[in-house]
Amino acid sequence: MSEPYFLPAGYEARLEPEYFVDEDLNAVWQPDLYLEAAAVARRLGSRRIVDVGCGTAAKLAELHPEFEIVGIDFGSNIAACRERYDFGTWIESDLDASEELGYDDVAGAVLVCGDVIEHLVHPERMLRMVRHALDQGAVALFLSTPERVLTSEPSDVGPPLNKAHVREWTLAELEQFLASERLVGYFGLTRSNDVMPYMRTSIAAIPGDSPESKEVIDEWFDGRRKWQDLAVEQDKLIGELEGWTREVTAARDWAEEQRGLWQARAEAAEAELALLRPAVSAPDGDVPAGSKGPLTRVSRALRDKAVKRGR
Repeated sequence: MSEPYFLPAGYEARLEPEYFVDEDLNAVWQPDLYLEAAAVARRLGSRRIVDVGCGTAAKLAELHPEFEIVGIDFGSNIAACRERYDFGTWIESDLDASEELGYDDVAGAVLVCGDVIEHLVHPERMLRMVRHALDQGAVALFLSTPERVLTSEPSDVGPPLNKAHVREWTLAELEQFLASERLVGYFGLTRSNDVMPYMRTSIAAIPGDSPESKEVIDEWFDGRRKWQDLAVEQDKLIGELEGWTREVTAARDWAEEQRGLWQARAEAAEAELALLRPAVSAPDGDVPAGSKGPLTRVSRALRDKAVKRGR
């Protein structure tokens, strides 16, 4: 086990990741994470959502004005937030370099950390920040990250295909890692994007310290588990269908390739016959010198036998 991140032995991390610019017009990633965080926030009576690693905050902004929103990030992402939204609080903090969130008014807030942990060289720092926020009165944490085996394959030991990712975890590994930083709660799967229905992103719901927070999230996750199981089963069926489709496509491509080879051989044989016809029609004719195919070899062999017999 690769400590302290609970990854397989020999796992190779990418320690110099690319900066992730949160702009993608082709899909909405983690489309349900913020909706689920907002649903729990309503049950807990929370009026504030603090997004740790908010990117350009498109999904966070949709929760305004029902919720007071706070976004934490750095570089061009946080600059875009300040330029685009004249509401909300935007905090600049490099989660990989800082020891603090840079925002202290967390009491009663729901924290969201959507697909951030995989971008950090030192993810334990961010986990300690959000643990401290929960200790200071934040009522819940919602965290997501790609599930390594579901998005890749069981033998994947890094580095991740996404050049902005440092490490990726399975659901079980993620649960162990978070528990090592006193983040204990409920773990499951959620949709990766709004284009396909695949449940291939891990989600963690960590309650705050109050009994109410634990009770609400326990009840919410119990209900969530029912439709998650249905969605996961659908995902498996889609995967099987895709597998069958790939097999059929491969068989069709092979048959097309064989047909092309057979056609090429038939055309080559026809060309040989065209060269051999003059020799066959003339009793003393010779096989053309430029002909090299199997029919030519047979014709030459027959001619040689005839010559030896004194034809």
